[in-house]
Formats: sequence, structure tokens, C-alpha cells
Amino acid sequence: MKKGKILAAVLATTLSVAMLAGCGKNPSNSTSKQTAIDLTGVNGDNSTVSMSVLYNGQSTMMRFDSTYVPYVSLNGTNYGQKHWKPAWDELQSRLKFTINDITPEKASSVSNAFELLQANKFNGVNIISGPVSGIVDEGTKNGTFIDLTLYKDQLPNFFNFIENNEIVKKSITSSNGEIFYAPYFDGFDDIETMFICRVDWVEKLLDDDAKYGTINYDTFINLDTKYQGYYDSMNTKFTAMKTATTTQEVSVSYTSGNGIIAIQNALATKNGQTLTEALKSYIKTNYVDKGYISKPSELFCGQNACYNADELIALWRCVKANPSLLTGKAQAACTDKDGESVIIPFYPRAKTCDRANQVLQLAQLWGVRGYESRNGYFYFDENGNLADGRVSEDMMEALVFLNQLYAEGLICKDYITGLSSGTEEYRDTFNKQNLGFMTYDYNQTTTIYNETINDPQTPYRNLSPILFPVADWDNKATAVSGATGKYNVTTNDLYQYTESWRSVKSEGWAITAATASNPEVLKKALEVFDYTYSTEGQILMTYGPDEWIEHDAQGNIVYIDYYGRQVPKISQAALAELKNPKLGKGNYTNYYRYYVGSTLPIGFVKEQGMEYQAADEKGLVGLQYIGNAVVKGVLKHATVTKNTEKVQNSLVPTTFALNDLQTQSVNNNCATLGKKFSNTAAGGENVFHNYVVNGFNASGKTLTKEQLLDQINKDWNLELYLSIHQEAYEEMY
Repeated sequence: MKKGKILAAVLATTLSVAMLAGCGKNPSNSTSKQTAIDLTGVNGDNSTVSMSVLYNGQSTMMRFDSTYVPYVSLNGTNYGQKHWKPAWDELQSRLKFTINDITPEKASSVSNAFELLQANKFNGVNIISGPVSGIVDEGTKNGTFIDLTLYKDQLPNFFNFIENNEIVKKSITSSNGEIFYAPYFDGFDDIETMFICRVDWVEKLLDDDAKYGTINYDTFINLDTKYQGYYDSMNTKFTAMKTATTTQEVSVSYTSGNGIIAIQNALATKNGQTLTEALKSYIKTNYVDKGYISKPSELFCGQNACYNADELIALWRCVKANPSLLTGKAQAACTDKDGESVIIPFYPRAKTCDRANQVLQLAQLWGVRGYESRNGYFYFDENGNLADGRVSEDMMEALVFLNQLYAEGLICKDYITGLSSGTEEYRDTFNKQNLGFMTYDYNQTTTIYNETINDPQTPYRNLSPILFPVADWDNKATAVSGATGKYNVTTNDLYQYTESWRSVKSEGWAITAATASNPEVLKKALEVFDYTYSTEGQILMTYGPDEWIEHDAQGNIVYIDYYGRQVPKISQAALAELKNPKLGKGNYTNYYRYYVGSTLPIGFVKEQGMEYQAADEKGLVGLQYIGNAVVKGVLKHATVTKNTEKVQNSLVPTTFALNDLQTQSVNNNCATLGKKFSNTAAGGENVFHNYVVNGFNASGKTLTKEQLLDQINKDWNLELYLSIHQEAYEEMY
């Protein structure tokens, strides 16, 4: 078979490691159970509630800082420094209370603010936003936060939501059955990130479209190909979209040596012309002539897109080898100091480790799981057991492929250290310089470059999402005897799939236990929590007050269709401000956080239908393709409930209810593991980037595959880490 699931060493030692860790089924709390305060007849109106809320820095707090004022809002209010932002002004008005803003002004993030207030034992705090790990740790060890299960009668909207979403309830419940926080959802049960590329470049290369004029492929760039291909031969059928509402069965069949990578690698000369003509001929034979697509670019960019990893990488080669054709630059400006093409086929958003992780997420091209997990690198194997992507044979193989792509110049050079020019924000730089082809990111904040860049050299600029690749997600392909990383597909098991599906995030907000000493304040704090889980509260904390939402002549909210459900429509005035180059500058998250005060990571479910509406017109086309494929079941995705058809396609809980012994064991034994795979923005490190750049067994730089696995499993204690979480997961269910 294609690959093993998890290295045998992990499974073989799970039981013994768990026993050594002392992780039996004893729960663990060091605090006594809380008791509820009787709030019968208590009225919290006119109370003052001390709150700490922000996203990152002063500009994303509840009140305006000097950077974004004066601001005359849609409701006619002239806001100045320290004034409440519209959403928080409206929240206080609707719920009849006053906020005492105690958010630390020097805080740089949600976690940082939490730590600063924690240092003072949360003195004077009623409500605090923070990382759920910190909230749960304080709640279980020190009884710092209210157990919300004691106040179900005060929280009907909140408990209705979690009772109807089992994985959410399991994720937020402690090992003793307590719930210490209301979680934040940056959208729920819809797609998050996606492949986004220059559709106009694909059309220009492949379609012979008259609007692009005479096409003269570049011949002055010759690629030194390294990638050897994944699909050696193929005889398979899979389902793809045909139109926005219909599907089709696609049959792909070719023998060894006739896959596109093999064809390109066999070319005597590998320049822009030969590589592209080979790809066009291959697409015509396998897809156009069979009627699956009407023009070559549709293989990648159409509603009927159905490409695989090798076909996409073949396209990257064509992009790389045609810098003058695609950018309009003179030949002399199309090579760097090393004589390589200046085109960047794939780039992450930035060099920071949270964004550079997008390079590792390319592992999905080959059906690797765990790299967009809701929790670390966890995923489920086909038996429903927890697995960890860091030691899967799949990922070890993908690192070989990624190194080949990097060596071939298809991935942004020096992406983890920053370019020699000092560039760290690649998405912005490469789009403004007209050099970047594809990234993996959020649609709205990426496709705004269609609107914000006015370049006469690129009149047809079209940066848009595309459907996900067809891949062997269930390990059904058969390895070629004697070959490394080559597979034959003879079963009909390929399909489009994404792990990037929204569920519980790692932030939320909590009420301090000390608040119970003032029943009126506790009553109001609970009311605030429940209100944000109501329909009205969700709309306010997502869109802002009524002026930011479209209403009809009778004053009713206007709704639009999104993924088969109805969501409020953003008002035209709000959209105009969002796209105003002096205000939102096209970035919806910045606009809402800086000016409106909504979409902050507090306990509520953000409605992603608003991001859909804020998308660039061209970016919206690709997003609709993706949505249509989801609705028809062609693009399968990780599910927020247990997947009964394929358990491995279920989302892993965002957090695990570890007891004190388990938490202590992880903290004492797995700190190095966490450090070596930290994808945080500031000071993050992920050891796998070293292997993408250098490959395995690079002298003085990297280990062999076997040595790396042993280091992760044994030295950094991933075996222990996995066994603890497997046991916790079994306890949760």
C-alpha cells in the first residue's frame, strides 16, 4: 500500500508511556467544586463591569486610540481618542450597563493582556478575554473563573449552541465537567484558508486567449528540475464539478512515463516554451478532448477544476520559466543576481512562523493530514485514533517533495529568514511587484490586491481562489516497487478535501470567580455572555450596529444566501468605508477591529458571511466555485461533528480536557517539542522549515529521516504527548 498510517514505534509504546506518565483515570482538580449564587430577582442593569478585551495592541481594543481618530461614523457620531467604538457603545446601550475598560494599554495580544492581569491575580477584573489554555489552567488549579455550567438558567443561548454542537461542548469542558469560558469562533462550519493564484497568468499561459495578444513564450530561462513526480501511472475515476449545480465523473488514465512531470523532466530543453507546450498538450489529451473542461486553464481555475499535485507543480514550472511574458518586464529585469527567474510560483504571506507555516501546508497536495488541524498537528486515522502529523510517514515523504520544490526554485527563496532586500511581508511585496503567482491564505484580505494595485502592465489582473487539488487522502495508491515517492493509482479513491474548516478557536472570555461577590455585576456579566450568543448579539459583534447592516424600507434586515443559509447583508455605506483607501483600505478585519470594534476574539460566533460580502469581485468568483463544490459534496471537508462516513475526516477537538497529572506531565516533559514546533508570530520556530530548505541528511544542518523521527519521538517526547492526548480524548468521549 501507499504509506503506513503512524510509525509503529509510536503505537507500540503508547500504553507503557502513559503508565510511566502517571496518567491514569484519576481526575485531578486541586480546587473544590464551586457553588452557584442565587440570582433570582437580581437586576444587573446600571452595573459597572470591569473588562479586558482586545485583539492585538491599542488599535484593536474596545475604545479608539489616537491612530484612528477623529472618525465620523455611519451613525453620525464624531469619535475621538478613548471613545467607545460603535459596537461597544451599542452593547452598553442595549444591555444597560457601563464598561470599566481595564485592558492593559501596553498589551500586544490577547495572551499578553491575560498574562499582565494574571501577574496581579486578576485583581479588579470581572470579564477577561484570553487564551483558553490559560483560562482553563487558572480555573482548574486556582478556581479563578466562574464555572458557567452552574448558571445554565442565565445562559440559554450559549448552552443551546453547545448542546447542539457536541465537538464544541467536548472541547470546552474540563476533566471535571466544568466550563470556564465562552469560546470564540472566527466563523463556524465553513472554509477558512484556500489556494489563491493569478488566474490571468494561467489563462495567458494556457488558453491562447485573444485578449492577451500574441503569446511568445520565454526561452531564456532553463529550469533545473528536481521534483520527480508523485503519480507514476493512473487509471482512476473521481467526481468533479461540471457546472455550478451539476457534477461529472472524470476518468484519468496514463501509463508510466506519461504523467506530466515525467514528460517535462524528459525534455531536452526545459524553458518557458517547451514546458508550457508540454503541459498544454497533456491537458488537451487528458481533459479537453474528453470534454471535462473546455479550455486548459479550467483544469486549475474553473468551477470544473480537477487538477492533482503533479499537474499543479507542472504549472508552477511554466510560471517560473516565463517571467517576461507574465510580468511584461524586459529580459534583463527578469533574473536575479543568481541568474534565476524573478517569478515566485509559491509564497507564504510573511516570514513570521505563523505565516511561513503555509509552506508546510502544501503537504496537502499529496494528501497529508494534520497540517491544518484545529489542535496542533492532530488528526484521526481511519480507526478513529488520534495521530500526529509530525511523525507520519506521509509528512516525512512530503518533506522530501517540498525540498525538491524549494531546490527547483518553486517556493520563495529564504522564506523563513526574509529576503536580502529586507522584505518580510511577501504577500504585499510580491503582489505590488507583480512577481507572485500563488499563495495559501484568506480570500478577502488577499484578493483586495485586485483593487488596490493599478498597474498598466497587468490590465487583466485576477487574483482569485481556486478549488483544492484531487489527492489520495485515504492512502489507497500503491507504491512503485524500487522507487521512492512514486505511486500508481488503480482505485477510484481520489477526491478534493480540505482540513481548513472553522470551529472553536483558541481564545475566548471568562468571568472571574471574584465577581460572584457582587450579584448585580455577576448577573450582568452572564447577560453579556449570553447576549453575544443570541442572534442579535452575534450580528452586533460581527457587523456592528444597525447602520452597518442593510435594511429594507420597512426597517427589516436584508439577508443574502451564503452556503445555503441566510446571513445579514452589509450596508452599502459600510462597504464603502471598508474599501475607502483612507479608512478600511479594503481589509475587512482591520476595518471592523480598528473602527467598528467588532470581530474581536471574545465569546461569540463570528458570521463569516460578512467576509464573503467584503471580498473583491474577482475573488468572489473563486470563492463561489468552492462554495458550490462544498454544497454538492465534491469538495469534502473536515466536519464539526464526527464523520460517520470517514472518521478521519472529522475535526479534532480544539482543546483536550487534560487533568492535572496529564497537564503536569506535558509541561514537564514536552516543552522542547512545543518549542521546536511553535508556529507563533513572534519568535516562533518550526524545525521542519530547515528540512524544506536543506533536505534530509544535509551535512551539519539536518538529520536523516530515521534520526529526525527518533529525535521527535524519543528526545522531544512526542510518544508521551500523543499517548496523553489519546487517553484524554477517550475520557472526553
